[in-house]
Amino acid sequence: MTTTNHFAVRSNKGSWRGERMQVKTFKYADGMHGFLNKSDNALHWREVRRELGEPTKRGWYVWAGQAWHNVKTLDPSALAHL
Repeated sequence: MTTTNHFAVRSNKGSWRGERMQVKTFKYADGMHGFLNKSDNALHWREVRRELGEPTKRGWYVWAGQAWHNVKTLDPSALAHL
């Protein structure tokens, strides 16, 4: 059995305390740090805090019901009200 460590960064999008979040993942820490060091990415992106329950898989997430939900798993009519 092989295990892989994935490194992830997040960027909050939205007007109220980041109700939407985009997550990007990297296979190696060097890739993540290279991304953060480009341009002004370090101003808008932060490492994912797993201990706080933030998502670690790539994608867009929305905050609802005291938890992060991947927008692909939500019904489009419910997503319109979040």
